[in-house]
Amino acid sequence: MKNQPRAYVLMEAMISGALLAIVLATTFNVIAQARQEVVYAQRKAAAVSLARQRLDEIGTVADLTTVGNQATVAADPANFPGITWDWTLQDMAFGGTNYSAKSGGFVAGTQLWQITVNVHYPTSHGIETFTQKILRERS
Repeated sequence: MKNQPRAYVLMEAMISGALLAIVLATTFNVIAQARQEVVYAQRKAAAVSLARQRLDEIGTVADLTTVGNQATVAADPANFPGITWDWTLQDMAFGGTNYSAKSGGFVAGTQLWQITVNVHYPTSHGIETFTQKILRERS
């Protein structure tokens, strides 16, 4: 009769060990996924920052003359690993009438540039693109 309680204790210890192993494996998996999502969120934040920075740089150029798509450029690999960007300059004409920042209204003959910056960054689902656009009055 003394052997029966030991058998139950051994069985309880084995079941507890198996449950603990399942819980630990699940916990480690959740932690690994959360860490990966944090890395991807950091990459998206870097992509947003890079897009705004490049848009400001391109938008302040005095003479924008090359209309169309520009070449894809790798961002700084040290600060933006795996991130590339490209930009597009498009001549915007809305039926001959465009908004003028100088006059504060719509003026016939005013011409605008639409500057679009696309930043491509890696995620768990592949490459995603963040797009930022501005309109700039042609000088």
